[in-house]
Amino acid sequence: MTTQEFDQLFDAEVAKRLAPLGFRPRGKNGKTLDLLEGITLVSLLRLGGRLMLPGSAVWTLCFRHAFLRELNELKIVKGVTGLFTEHYPFKFTPSELVEGRKELRYQSQLNWDYDRFTYEDLPAAQVQGQLRTLADFIRERFVPWARSITPAAAKEQLRQFGSGRWDEKIWIEDYDRRIQTHAKDAAPNGRPRSAS
Repeated sequence: MTTQEFDQLFDAEVAKRLAPLGFRPRGKNGKTLDLLEGITLVSLLRLGGRLMLPGSAVWTLCFRHAFLRELNELKIVKGVTGLFTEHYPFKFTPSELVEGRKELRYQSQLNWDYDRFTYEDLPAAQVQGQLRTLADFIRERFVPWARSITPAAAKEQLRQFGSGRWDEKIWIEDYDRRIQTHAKDAAPNGRPRSAS
């Protein structure tokens, strides 16, 4: 299978199947897919550069809250431009999740893992099936999980499963700031105060 044939299958089996949820292609090549919904950002990052090998694709499945600062200039980014794997606290290899080898929770990894899908010698039907499985997992399990993670729950996972690294400390600061800001805006019953 050629790269062009794989990209066509990826578009048909992953991008088009995730589009109804709100996933949009990022950048010129559109190989990374992002779902930005309120404060929730889910990304299937297609990695390139030194990771690329002929006849294969490399990706990582990521989740972050949109109010977190990126880690280079410590600024909040509007949208998804410039967000790469290191800017996401929650990074997963989809194959490990699909196969049940890892659980959906924060994993403290400075050097993150990624999936390499070698399609070059596979029949189109097998590639199509694996891409469909990936899209189904993202749609049926990963997105609902990401939507359910509140800032307080994400912060707790960073504290419970983190190692106290510098990036985790920045994210915890951001979560604390968000939680404190929104606590001031909430009435005693937890609902937002009326605008009156």
